Amino acid sequence: MISKQVRKGIKIACINADTTVSAACKQSGVPKASIYRFMAGTNDIYMVKLDTLCRLGLNCTLTDVLEMGK
Repeated sequence: MISKQVRKGIKIACINADTTVSAACKQSGVPKASIYRFMAGTNDIYMVKLDTLCRLGLNCTLTDVLEMGK
């Protein structure tokens, strides 16, 4: 689970073999500008601002969560 205590504004990449993140973001009405999509092999990588994920309440039961910057 992503902690809300982590400093807001840090971009993380949620790597998932399916479209869980994409679907969750679309259903929650997150602006497309907040989501950056990249292809990495068979995985879709979505970089979403951490405060956005916290606002969505996503648990990120994903393949992996990587911090991309501070």
